[in-house]
Amino acid sequence: MRDKTLTVALSLCGAMIGAGFATGREVAAFFSRFGPWSWLGIGTGAGLIAGLGGALAAGCARRGTDSLAACFPGALGWISRGAFLLLLFTTGGAMAAGAAELAELTLPLHGAGWLGGVGTLALCWLLARRQVAALPLLSGALLMVLVALIALCWLLPGGESFSLASPSFVPPWLEACLRGLCWGGFNLAFAAPLVCRQDCPRAPALAAAILALLLALGNGLLLRHPALWNHPLPMATLFFNLGKPGFVLGSAALYLAIMTTLIAVFQGLTALLPAGMAWRDGVALAGVAGIATVSFQGIVGVGYPLLGALCLCLLGAGVLSCWK
Repeated sequence: MRDKTLTVALSLCGAMIGAGFATGREVAAFFSRFGPWSWLGIGTGAGLIAGLGGALAAGCARRGTDSLAACFPGALGWISRGAFLLLLFTTGGAMAAGAAELAELTLPLHGAGWLGGVGTLALCWLLARRQVAALPLLSGALLMVLVALIALCWLLPGGESFSLASPSFVPPWLEACLRGLCWGGFNLAFAAPLVCRQDCPRAPALAAAILALLLALGNGLLLRHPALWNHPLPMATLFFNLGKPGFVLGSAALYLAIMTTLIAVFQGLTALLPAGMAWRDGVALAGVAGIATVSFQGIVGVGYPLLGALCLCLLGAGVLSCWK
């Protein structure tokens, strides 16, 4: 049972640690910009994943179902379907925009950003249709490389001391908590189908603990380098200071993280869009490409929190439905 819990927890972490997390963009947007209050936000987000994820897993086991759709009866099912489609389109758009930003940073070519975004979209769409299984395993290995590189970045000299976010009518501790809840809701929604398919209620808590440790590592590093909070790819900039080998290895890992997440998005859209729709692939590609025209930073900083709040409400309703 312990082995299964660990296996499922690692699978959940793999689903939640996308390119936004790996590049440091999510960490900066949701947590680091709140300075010392960022630790409260991390605790809130991880606690939500542990508590709500565990309740969802236990509720599905109690009802004897492995389908997330079974948690949303009636009109709630149509609302949740629309919200999860929007979640996939937004995540896919963020990945394509992130690929464009990474190409702009690494390729010495005119129009590298456009080529990187369009090329990545086409490649991931083709791989999604072929049901490639090896890429997620390879991405998991390279994410371990990313963690090692982030750890090495702690050896770099720190920048200016951290400061709080720009003044707001909301107290920073409350805004940090709300951002943590939105982060947890967004990522748990992306992993919810996997949570429902496993009879392992303790796995979300273990996954939340692993994510909290990874967040702490990245957040502590970004608090030492506040100048990177507004950079679209904070970690890539730090990898550049590790020398050419570190930059090349880190950029390759980031790109593969983008690819595997985008492949998962296209597979999810195929499953959720109406079956038999002849132009389904066109809708998926056009929707993701349209959202990708917004900057990577804008999607993660604005789109993710709004969707996170919506998904949090829907997941809460789904859990209540499961326990009725």
